[in-house]
Amino acid sequence: MQIIAIDKKRYVAGAHWQTVDGGKNKPKQMLAQARKLNSMLDSRCNAVFLGRRQYGLVKVPTKSIPALPSLASSIRESGIDDALLKFCLSEEGNLWYVVAVSGNNILPDGDSIFKDEAEADELIGEITSSYEFDLVENYQDAVASFEFLEKNVTPHLKLKALNATALGLQVGLASAVLVLIV
Repeated sequence: MQIIAIDKKRYVAGAHWQTVDGGKNKPKQMLAQARKLNSMLDSRCNAVFLGRRQYGLVKVPTKSIPALPSLASSIRESGIDDALLKFCLSEEGNLWYVVAVSGNNILPDGDSIFKDEAEADELIGEITSSYEFDLVENYQDAVASFEFLEKNVTPHLKLKALNATALGLQVGLASAVLVLIV
């Protein structure tokens, strides 16, 4: 998980996305499925993005969960669909972001952060062996990356605590489920 600042707005990148079958799901169902998957993961997450048909799990390294939007869902909601995009997010070339959207869904590994471009390219190779995209772009420098992102991204899907205890609060499930479905 990485927090990325774009045009004075902060976004979270690096969630593990899952698509839920059956069309639109209720927040309570989505949260229950996210918790179930999280219980099976080696690296437990403490925050979640809940969408209409997808959820994204994130491990936030702090006790408080910042209500920041997902960069991947913000890119998807900007009208970019069936796209595989790679961005350089630092002048030094040591922070790379890969986002993959297919069929209006973020792919499971399609919201990934890397410190090495070769690792980002390896993921791109794996993704392109399974999916075809209408748009494939490779932004090699930070200036071009941020120019594209500033023009094409508006905040979408805010990060929420996965469990009430992740916020240090003693609240019931009903409070944790009050999530806006967008």
